[in-house]
Amino acid sequence: MNKTVFWGIRVKELLLLIGLYVVFSFAYHLTLWLNRAGYESEGDNLFDFVAYLDDGYGLQYIIFFLFTVPIWWLIFRGMAGHSIYKRLVIHLITLPLFVFVAQRLFYYVNESLGWGHLQG
Repeated sequence: MNKTVFWGIRVKELLLLIGLYVVFSFAYHLTLWLNRAGYESEGDNLFDFVAYLDDGYGLQYIIFFLFTVPIWWLIFRGMAGHSIYKRLVIHLITLPLFVFVAQRLFYYVNESLGWGHLQG
């Protein structure tokens, strides 16, 4: 578990990050599934993995994960010798950038595949 995968990131750190994103994406999927305002499609199943990706829930969190890894590396590995204040400033700078770029990429991919997404 202490084996390094890439960029000095250990297997257990990567597994923890993946686990968090799986839990968060399923919680989001469950929330939207429960609050669909009476809309149900044929074969609507909470645990249908293809529908989970097709509806965008899984795709959105895959994109989040891909953007999280380099930012996480920068703050916790690349800047490990810097003060917590400098790392916090970098985090505050990269957070809105992360949200904006990840959202735009998610919308672009969904629209390219003909999938819908929430507006606003």
